[in-house]
Amino acid sequence: MAIRFAETTLGTVEGCALTDNMTVFKGVPYAAPPVGDLRWRPPAEAVHWKGIRKCDTFAKAAYQRFINFGPVVEDFDYVGYPEISEDCLYLNIWTGAASAQERRPVYVWFHGGGLTNGFPNEVEYNPEALVNRGIIVVQVAQRLNLLGYFAIPQMRQEGGARNFGLLDQLKAIDWIYENISSFGGNPDNITAGGQSGGTTKCLSMISSKMSKGRVKRVICESAFRPTLKLLDLNLAEQIGTDYLKFVGLNPEMSMEELRKVPVENLYVPGALQYAQPGDLIRDDVTLDQDNLGLCQEIYGTAVDVLGGVNWGEADIFAETDVSPYTYNHYRPIPRKPAGAIDNHMSTEEFYAHFRKLLGDLYDEYEFEKLIKVNDSTAWKTGKWLASLGLTGAGAYRNTVICHRRFGQRIHEINQTQQTYVYYWTHLLPQYPEAVGTNNDIDKQLAWHCSEMWFTFASLRPGTPPKRPWRKLDYQMAETAVSYWANFIMTGNPNGKGLPYWPPVNENMGYMVLGNEKIAENAETGTELDALIREYVRLNIEKD
Repeated sequence: MAIRFAETTLGTVEGCALTDNMTVFKGVPYAAPPVGDLRWRPPAEAVHWKGIRKCDTFAKAAYQRFINFGPVVEDFDYVGYPEISEDCLYLNIWTGAASAQERRPVYVWFHGGGLTNGFPNEVEYNPEALVNRGIIVVQVAQRLNLLGYFAIPQMRQEGGARNFGLLDQLKAIDWIYENISSFGGNPDNITAGGQSGGTTKCLSMISSKMSKGRVKRVICESAFRPTLKLLDLNLAEQIGTDYLKFVGLNPEMSMEELRKVPVENLYVPGALQYAQPGDLIRDDVTLDQDNLGLCQEIYGTAVDVLGGVNWGEADIFAETDVSPYTYNHYRPIPRKPAGAIDNHMSTEEFYAHFRKLLGDLYDEYEFEKLIKVNDSTAWKTGKWLASLGLTGAGAYRNTVICHRRFGQRIHEINQTQQTYVYYWTHLLPQYPEAVGTNNDIDKQLAWHCSEMWFTFASLRPGTPPKRPWRKLDYQMAETAVSYWANFIMTGNPNGKGLPYWPPVNENMGYMVLGNEKIAENAETGTELDALIREYVRLNIEKD
């Protein structure tokens, strides 16, 4: 029987049994509710309780305005959204351990949705397959958007940090380190993982000057962000001031007055994700460099990393004459709403585009001999090349080469560190009615975060209803979750029966994860890989 009761530093908790071999403890508090005078302050200690606290209900999600993220809605959010609350500092613990002496590896999951949206118990994050492989999974909620990442000049008199969501994460890791052994976990074998915004959370934790080194490795899905630019404090304060005006509040209100404003009055119904605070801030308390990569080079080089990008993520036509260092959400010029996806490109348009992008390298590498396309393959090939690295600097962080180059850099600093990079090319199945729509897999390809069903092996018949899962999908899930489980346990994804996945330090190696699992490196890619590396050196990493 799996552990049903556990002693924590706050009191005794009782979980609910899913099976004889699995218990989940839902809504376990790790800090005091960040409400009232604790709004926009570091997380405080939770209150001890007497007796047994029944943990059988997921906590409400962090306060937010839910947003339509395209195909994500029908795949991940089709079950509807949970209730929301400013009182959100809770975690869920999934364990299959029968006793506190087992010391199982621990996987701490931080959900996606940027730093503005999402919740930890989304359907695609179902961790049962990992728990069945001997891993304890902890899902963490933290403050988001303006409650988690907010600065105005009035805060200066209080001093301290501005990345309150990051402080929540660090507090959660401390709580897990101190308590997870009661659930059968090993506090000295903690891996943090996340996708999209969750990767930002993971990298910011290990890259913070406040990190205690308790996280041994991280998994960063759908692009980790070493080129993420941090907001200067002055800019963050201007964004915060402008936001208060946007919601109709006096931007000169005192902090005491602002903490008394009803939480719903801090939001505008229907506001886009990019209209609210949601970027990491260089506050010099939690993060003290201009970008996340530099922070990691100073504070996070001992942490092993597994991460990568998907075939559909990088923009073929991304801006070229920009810096590869970009903010998470903030844009001086608001983004245009996404329109219909045009996946048509003629052979002539394909070669004209890459001639313009590559300049002299186009003829030097005999691009038209190197890459052969026709009208039916030009667009997909263009997306493939863009995700490998042949795109403008505006999409650099969504490319395989960005991950390979950064992994190489961290390994040069600390040669005991390993980075494993993947390129996800497996396409989801679809019903005929999706053909020709914006959700057509021939337009979306392997879209942002679509690997979630496989890396958690959470796909089920009818989950989600829009996906007619095939035998090859279940086989892909078995492979992916095995790689992930191995990395969580040992820091190396390789294991019996799996195709070999080379670390970056082996000739800039990476793994293509699709219908075929192919290990690539600087030699197997031959001329194309040489072209990509030269293009990046001359056009993106030129500074």
